[in-house]
Amino acid sequence: MPRRALVIVVALAVSAAACGGSSDETTDDTTAVPTPGLPFTYEGPDGVATTVESAARIVTLSGEFTETVFALGLGDNVVGVDLSSVYPDEALGIPKVGVEFRLLAEPILAQEPTVVIGDEDVIPWDVIEQVRAAGIPVVIFPALTDMDAPVEKIRQVASVL
Repeated sequence: MPRRALVIVVALAVSAAACGGSSDETTDDTTAVPTPGLPFTYEGPDGVATTVESAARIVTLSGEFTETVFALGLGDNVVGVDLSSVYPDEALGIPKVGVEFRLLAEPILAQEPTVVIGDEDVIPWDVIEQVRAAGIPVVIFPALTDMDAPVEKIRQVASVL
């Protein structure tokens, strides 16, 4: 099975397993997909515990997170992506917020996100602190690179969103 197909199959399975409990209905964006299981608190490798109360407006800071969020069925909620987000095709029309290795706070904040997701490779780190200081939850995942990384990243994103 091709890698991309495997990622999508795993994402759908994780998503289906997570679909329980109450729904987080959004009032600020009628096209946003409701997300069960929120609020959710995640402590990242940066030692910061972040509580995600809404996934109505998601900004992703790398292409792998954009692809994962779309595969989980939350693509309609993505309002900003980094320049490496070229898949799926729908990501090409979403406003760009920079690139994972050269971020600026202003383009991220301009999208009025309810949550920003990335991993510990994002730089400069002070941009993450600026976004957090503005009251936006920023979830930082570990930068996983081993053979289990794709599955673990999907599980982490699904659990947070």
